[in-house]
Formats: sequence, C-alpha cells, structure tokens
Amino acid sequence: MSLAAIVAIAASAAGCRTASYPTDEDRAQFGDVAVAVTSDPARPIGAPATGWLAGLGVGTVRGVGSIVLFAAYGAGYAAQGARGGGQFAGVVVIFGAAVGAAAGVVYTPVSMVAGAVTAPAGDEVEQARLVIRPLSESPVFADRLVSQFVEQSRTLAGREFVPAERAKTLVELRLESIAGGHTWDWITLNRPFEIVVVASVRVVRVADGHVIWQATSKVPDSPAKAATRTYVEWAADDGEPLRREIDGALTELARRFAQSVFVLRDDGEAPAKKE
Repeated sequence: MSLAAIVAIAASAAGCRTASYPTDEDRAQFGDVAVAVTSDPARPIGAPATGWLAGLGVGTVRGVGSIVLFAAYGAGYAAQGARGGGQFAGVVVIFGAAVGAAAGVVYTPVSMVAGAVTAPAGDEVEQARLVIRPLSESPVFADRLVSQFVEQSRTLAGREFVPAERAKTLVELRLESIAGGHTWDWITLNRPFEIVVVASVRVVRVADGHVIWQATSKVPDSPAKAATRTYVEWAADDGEPLRREIDGALTELARRFAQSVFVLRDDGEAPAKKE
C-alpha cells in the first residue's frame, strides 16, 4: 500500500482513543511502523502597523474599543458587588458602566498618541518581512519535525521505522502552524512576542484506518515560558533567532510525541527498566 493511500485512510478515520497514551496492548500490536508528515497551509506571522499615521489609526480604534470594553467590565464588576442589592442593583450596574466608559474616554487619547509614537518604521518592518515570511512558511520545517521524531523515537524507545508499504501502523505527524504569539498591548504597537509552534500526531492502524490515538501539542505551553522579540528582532542575522526558536520547538514537540506514542503509560510514567 502506498504512503498516499495510507494517509488518505488515516484522514478519513474516526473514533480515536481518549486515553492519555496508547496502552501496552496497543503498542504490542503496532508491528512495523512507518511515519508520514503533512503540514497545514502556512499563515504569515503578523507584522505590526508601521508609521505614525497607521499607528494613530490603530491607537484610535483601540481607544474607542476600550470605551465599550471598560463599560462592560465596569458593569460586570458592579453587578457582582450589587447582588442582593434589591431595587438599587440596577443603578449600581449603570454607575459601574458609566465609570468604565469614562475610563475608556480618558484612555483613548493616550492610546492614540502611544500608537503614533510606538509604531515602527515601515522600511525596517518590510526588510524583516522579507526574511520572516519565507522562513516561517518554509516546507523544510515539516520534514524537520519527522526527522526529529525518528531520532527521538530511536533514542527513547529504540524504535526503527519501515517504508510505508511494509507498515502495519502509521504515525502521522502534522505541523499545524508556526505563528506569532500574544501581540496585544495597551500602549505600544511594537510589543515583543513569542513564537508558537503547534503540531499534532495520530497513530493509525493501516489495515482499517482506525485511529488508535491522537494528540495536539504546542510549544511554548504558555507565554511566560517563551523568549520574546519584536518583529524586526526575530529577523536579525538573516532570521537566525527565528530559525533557532522554531528548531527548538520542533525538537521538543518530537520528543513529546515520541515519548507519548512509544514510552509513557496512561498514568504519565515511563515503565520501569528491566534489570
């Protein structure tokens, strides 16, 4: 059976296991295993608004939006405090919304000025875009994910892989996305952000396309664990910081998937090594 046919069967299969990891019984029936990799269409890492005029516009929209947001937050906060307040509860909620809206009105000119001042220069961002876009959309990273998975599987579990036509089980890896992380900021339009890499894995029985197990993971798990840089900084040294960050994320994802598929038990522990 060709690799394309196996992937087609996997894509149409349903009924994945809900356990955290494949069971020992599942693994005992894996037999010869092949690996396939696909990737979703790349989406460019978003660039910030550039130039003072665009910054002013974004800051204005942000400020006007804050009036509505702050009013809703003020009303919600007041409603929590007014529970059991009887006939005055409605007045308290209205007052909270008014205070929130007033705060938004005060913030709006701050947002406008901050947007105009902090928007980066257009030529710098355009030069960075010429580096970041082809790098983040490169098909080589999907291949890197599978090569790292093969290496990690060999290291952690002694697992070797076979060509697709000989496989009884298929491990299908998918590089879901490479994207910029949290970029929102109440002041600057040039906020440093993290790079988030998302991938998934499916273990499929070739004979009938049954999905034995599947999972999705992302690196970093939370922004607090991530290195952050501005858009232009990610493009420095011909994109070396971005390339290094993506490579590190792919290595970590491959390690997690190799452990999950071949090593860890459903309680999250590795089986004890035999003496």
